[in-house]
Amino acid sequence: MNAVTTTRETPQQAARRLLAGKIREGFAPLALHVYTDSDGEPLFWRARLKHPATGEKVIRPIRWSGERFELGEPPAPPQGKPLYGLDRGAARPGEVVNLCEGETCVDALAGLGLLSATSGGADSAGRADRGPIAGGGGMIWPHN
Repeated sequence: MNAVTTTRETPQQAARRLLAGKIREGFAPLALHVYTDSDGEPLFWRARLKHPATGEKVIRPIRWSGERFELGEPPAPPQGKPLYGLDRGAARPGEVVNLCEGETCVDALAGLGLLSATSGGADSAGRADRGPIAGGGGMIWPHN
């Protein structure tokens, strides 16, 4: 039996490859956030890097093209851009959702046991699909 095995790079490996230039410039990888559908299946990733000397941030989306990882988000579905934390919201229907700016804030609130979500940045809030978390109360956390 002649089996051919293909090894696909992980999202983490892809982020390092795609952002190698920024890493060479001294930016340190901080996080790789995965945006999922309501079932927890990955839709795309957002890599976050920060330069330790300047404090400058670099945030880049990464998607799977069907053949390889590449920079960019997939086209938004007609209902709007998916929320980060969507899978957690789908698992806790009717619960108060804390809407905040940025994946780091969502992760911090989730670490406290609070249901939270984001569309990414403030400029994407109007294009977000909030349907999956509708039905419960909400609290908006301003960005500080």
